[in-house]
Amino acid sequence: GIAGKNSNIRYGGLKLDAKQKTAITFTFDDGMYSDYTVVMPKLNSYGFKFTTFIISSLIGTSFGGVRLTLAQLQEILQNGNYIGVHGTSITTNWVSTATLVQAESHIKDCLKYIIDNGLSNEGMHYAAYPMGEYNDDIIALLKKYNFKGARTTNLKTQNSPVEDLFKLKLGFVLYPTLQENIDALESRLLKGGLINLYQHEISASSVNDPISPEVFN
Repeated sequence: GIAGKNSNIRYGGLKLDAKQKTAITFTFDDGMYSDYTVVMPKLNSYGFKFTTFIISSLIGTSFGGVRLTLAQLQEILQNGNYIGVHGTSITTNWVSTATLVQAESHIKDCLKYIIDNGLSNEGMHYAAYPMGEYNDDIIALLKKYNFKGARTTNLKTQNSPVEDLFKLKLGFVLYPTLQENIDALESRLLKGGLINLYQHEISASSVNDPISPEVFN
């Protein structure tokens, strides 16, 4: 946790006055280039680690934005960060746009990409549900391939430790302006538990969720 009993500390202007311990994790979806250029330098400079959930078929491409290359993924791991499973397609939802057989292929093939390219790491035992959708059949599939947990897009609070690692919640999505982030995160910290800070691409020009590197930093 970053905040202990009766603590009153500041991180980059963010005041923490927490009465209970709080845990924060950092996860980023889709394997975007900004994970390498923005996220890694900033978080690692504070000693924080993060997980990038990749779409394996898009590695090294510019489909829907510049994606991470294999060499960059290797460097992300070398710096102590993690690579998780987000599937093989940006448009396939494992629940509503795929059969169970197809969903299994997306999970298995993304995991195979990680292993075959020498990227094996603790993060590969965790998945991010595409579009946040899941059901008991998907959870059973993940357990079949020895996954330990998976992250949803549910923003509700959760305890730490989490009761069900296959229903990990977000907790916090980055906002476009710095003050919005400070206000929202301070409010969220008061609730305690595990806060999973989440975003896709960090870019002011991003079509979806335009979070500039300046605001993130």
